[in-house]
Amino acid sequence: MKNITSNTIGVVVVTYNRADLLIRCLDAVVAQTLLPTEILIIDNHSDDKTRMMLKEANYIKGDFIDSNEHGKVETLMYKHSKSPVKVTYVFKDTNDGGAGGFYAGMKMAHEAGLDWIWMMDDDGVPAVNALYTLLNVATKRDLLYVNPLVINECNHTELSFGLAGKTDAAYFHDKEIFINAINPFNGTFINHKVIDKIGYIKREMFIWGDETEYTNRVSHSGFKIATICHAYHYHPKRGLKSYNIIPFVNWKKCYFHNSIHVRNYAYINKKYNKSEILKDLIRYTIAYGLRFRFRDLLDVYRYTYRGLMEIWES
Repeated sequence: MKNITSNTIGVVVVTYNRADLLIRCLDAVVAQTLLPTEILIIDNHSDDKTRMMLKEANYIKGDFIDSNEHGKVETLMYKHSKSPVKVTYVFKDTNDGGAGGFYAGMKMAHEAGLDWIWMMDDDGVPAVNALYTLLNVATKRDLLYVNPLVINECNHTELSFGLAGKTDAAYFHDKEIFINAINPFNGTFINHKVIDKIGYIKREMFIWGDETEYTNRVSHSGFKIATICHAYHYHPKRGLKSYNIIPFVNWKKCYFHNSIHVRNYAYINKKYNKSEILKDLIRYTIAYGLRFRFRDLLDVYRYTYRGLMEIWES
C-alpha cells in the first residue's frame, strides 16, 4: 500500500462573521488523528471578533506581515504535540462570497504545491479520524475527488442535506464508498491533479451553486466522485423550506431563492443540464404566477437571462 503519510495536505476554511463556529472548526481540524500540513483560514472581511478570537486561541499572532492578491496575510507555526502545523490567515480586501473565499484558498494551496486540499465552511466539524479515513480510502480506491458523509450535528442518525435522495445515515453504514453523489465543500477532499486539469472555482458566482458547478465540472472532466461513508463531517441541518408549486396541492415542490441563486443555476443548467432550464422557468412561472408575485417572476426571468449570458455584475 502507498505511504499515505507522505502526502501534503492543505485545509481551506472559509469564514465570515462566525468566530465561535470558526474556532470550533479549527479545534476539530488540529485534533485529527492525521494532521494536515497547512491550514489556510480565508476570512471574507469579517467585522466581528474573528481576529481577536483567533489570536486568543493561538491560531494567529494578530500582526499582518505580508499581503497578496487576496488581502492581508499572516503566517505562523501552530504548536501541536505531534508536530507543528503551518497556519496562514488571509483577511480578504472585500467579501466576495463563499465562491471568492474558496477560490482564494484553493489557489493558494495549489500554488504551494500541496498534494491534497480539504475544503470546508466554518460551520462544519470533521470527526477526529475524518482526514485519515478520506486519505486512506481515496488512495486505496484511486479516487481524486471525495467527500465525507455529512451528518446532522444535532441528530447523528440523519444527514444534514440528504444524499441521492437518502436522509437516513444508517443507509450508508455498511458501505465504504457511495459513488456519484457528494455534498460538496463540506469537507470535500481534492487531489491536485483535479485542479491541474480543470482549474479553480468560478469565483464570479459569489455564493449558492459554486460548489455544484465545480463538482459538475469535475465529473464531466472524467474524474470519479464519491462519498467516503465512514468519514464523518458534522454540520447544521439544511434549513431551506420548500413550497408546493401549486398552493395547497402536494404535487411538486420548489424553493424560493434570491436572484443570485437563479442566475447561478441557470448558468449551471446551461453548461451541464440544458433540459432543466425550461423546467425551472415553468416551475417558477406557475409558483409565482399563482401567488400573484409578478415582480418576483420578472426578476426570475431577468436573472435567468443573466446566467445564460454569463453576466455576473449585479
